[in-house]
Amino acid sequence: MAVSKNILKNTLVFILIFSWIFSGWPSIFNFPPKLETAKAVTVPSGVIVAWPSTNASIPSGWNRVTAMDAKYHKGTADVTDPGGTGGALTHSHTTQNHTHTAAHTHTVPDSPAATGNTARDPGTVRAPNSHTHTSNSATTNPTASLTNGSPSTGSDNHEPSFFTVIFIKSDGTPTGIPDGAIALWDDSGGAPSGWNLADGVSGRPDMRSTFMKGAATSGDGGSTGGSATHSHTISSHDHGTNFSHDHPDVTSAQPAQSGTAGPGSGGQVSTANSDHTHALTIGNQATDTITGNTDTAESANGEPPYTAEAFIQNNNGANNLPAGIIAMWDGTLASIPSDWVLA
Repeated sequence: MAVSKNILKNTLVFILIFSWIFSGWPSIFNFPPKLETAKAVTVPSGVIVAWPSTNASIPSGWNRVTAMDAKYHKGTADVTDPGGTGGALTHSHTTQNHTHTAAHTHTVPDSPAATGNTARDPGTVRAPNSHTHTSNSATTNPTASLTNGSPSTGSDNHEPSFFTVIFIKSDGTPTGIPDGAIALWDDSGGAPSGWNLADGVSGRPDMRSTFMKGAATSGDGGSTGGSATHSHTISSHDHGTNFSHDHPDVTSAQPAQSGTAGPGSGGQVSTANSDHTHALTIGNQATDTITGNTDTAESANGEPPYTAEAFIQNNNGANNLPAGIIAMWDGTLASIPSDWVLA
């Protein structure tokens, strides 16, 4: 009887354990095991990367962002949705209206001493009274005027060094960034596996030290241009064609000496005062021209504020989506896809 009870007890325990293992509560393992379906990681709709090749070779699942053609790209503020536009390819400067003073003086030099002999009385030869005339210290300022001049700078192109690309946007179906596409990378540890710096090596585009710019409308990527510096041509200007002016007449000072006459009739000796002045006339200045000149402003760096990032190219030979790459987004900040964050 005791044996029968033990058999019954063991049978019930076995049934409970067997039922627990295969019932799924609480689950230990599944038998037979479930087959999980592998899900491909797709690039969310709206993510934008760069395509350095031709318009005709844009990969399937990607569409050209025509609104970004012929444009540079600027990061949006933290609280501002993307999509704003602005800026220009050229600019000029307005200079201040100005004139130049024409006031000046002329110094009149002393006259030289007289020389030679002269006959004063019959039969008598006397040396003349040598003397000089001192000048006035200077004439007053002339009557003259110059017109104001307002030179302007030329409207010069200030584009920085650039490399053109086609900006392409995912439609949500691609399983990674297409082979050959360009993304940004700011990890100092080097590009992810299968990606390389766009450095011109092995046929890769050379985008070092350049800004990324959208290709021309309907155009292909791959062109370069711009410069880190630029200068402006300053327009020719003058301050009036006539610079006619005159100086007032001046009078010399009296010489400080007297002359002695020779013997006169009756044997008398007399003196003659030689104090006198000369009126000095400074004639009018002939009409003259101030010639305008065209100058060039000093060359200066015109690069806008920037953050240096590495441009990297997918060289896996297939779609690839490594963690850490930086792409672009022109939707709202609130709609940034899951697993992506604002840089």
